[in-house]
Amino acid sequence: MDIRQTRFKRSEEAYDYYYRFYDFHDEDSFNRKLYLERKRTERSRKPFLLMLLEVDDLVTVDHGAQALKKVVSMLFSSTRDIDVKGWYEYQAVIGILYAEIDEINDHVKEILVNKIRNGLSAALSPEELEKVR
Repeated sequence: MDIRQTRFKRSEEAYDYYYRFYDFHDEDSFNRKLYLERKRTERSRKPFLLMLLEVDDLVTVDHGAQALKKVVSMLFSSTRDIDVKGWYEYQAVIGILYAEIDEINDHVKEILVNKIRNGLSAALSPEELEKVR
């Protein structure tokens, strides 16, 4: 059965299929990548940036899985291939790990936040968007 043709139920099977399709990391995998990136940063002195999106309220609304599908799709179109996306905390917080950044300053942070904010605004309805923090 094609998952795109079925109703997206709040089951791990549906979530797992979709996130594997996008290489969206589960909580253990994401936190392992974060750990390794911290170690790399200690050695190389090249910083990384971690952005967290709280989506726990979005998960609980009707069609929450569809809204999450839109969020994940937007993340992959709004970030680089080398940036790691996944569950920082399963079904509560999505993490985006921006690696290989030469310098982190307020301007860089503003650019990254605005890119995600604009992508979320385009992908989600106003009601869905207010559920993301």
